[in-house]
Amino acid sequence: MLAVRSSAPALFTGQGIEWGKVAGAVLFALSLMTNPEADFYQMLLQNNIQRAYNIFRAAKDQGCQRVIFASSAQVVAGYPDDVQAHPESPLRPMNMYGVCKCFGEAVASYFAYAEGLSSIAVRIGSYDLNGDASNWLRQEPNVRHLSGYMSERDMNHLLMRCIETPDVQFAIVHGISNNRFKRLDITSTRDLLGYAPQDDAFEIFQANLQAWLQG
Repeated sequence: MLAVRSSAPALFTGQGIEWGKVAGAVLFALSLMTNPEADFYQMLLQNNIQRAYNIFRAAKDQGCQRVIFASSAQVVAGYPDDVQAHPESPLRPMNMYGVCKCFGEAVASYFAYAEGLSSIAVRIGSYDLNGDASNWLRQEPNVRHLSGYMSERDMNHLLMRCIETPDVQFAIVHGISNNRFKRLDITSTRDLLGYAPQDDAFEIFQANLQAWLQG
């Protein structure tokens, strides 16, 4: 998990994104434990529950203007493959990692409405880190992963829009690319933030698609 407050602008990478230096904002990723099978008491409770609250508390106390919370599509993983989840869809996690992300979204909402800290929760789909062939996404491709695909380019663009869009008290936005079939609906994300994703998993992996889907 990383939190930065600075008056200097910068780009992102690190897990594909350089989390850093943006004016009056905090960006952080709950990346210490991202394994959906992680044990709740041994790994998730401290890393993904206590530290989520600590980051928001510190951001508010230090006078930061906005927190951008790295949530996950795992919060709605329980919907069937043919059901597209919307930001307002009831939460349906299928593991305790997803439950922890639900908690983080609730903390973001609390700090936004009760303490006046602008907060945006980004539900990140299947992130294609650096387009590396060793990524889990490319090692275990399936329809669900492709419909939730998020390219590095589109991720960086979305985060910039989260930083630069004014007058957002609280929002849940969806972090996937412009895939032909979309696991998460991005209509409200486009409308609110001016998000304009350019990549489509079904075009990027077209050469491998038939073999993957039959496998």
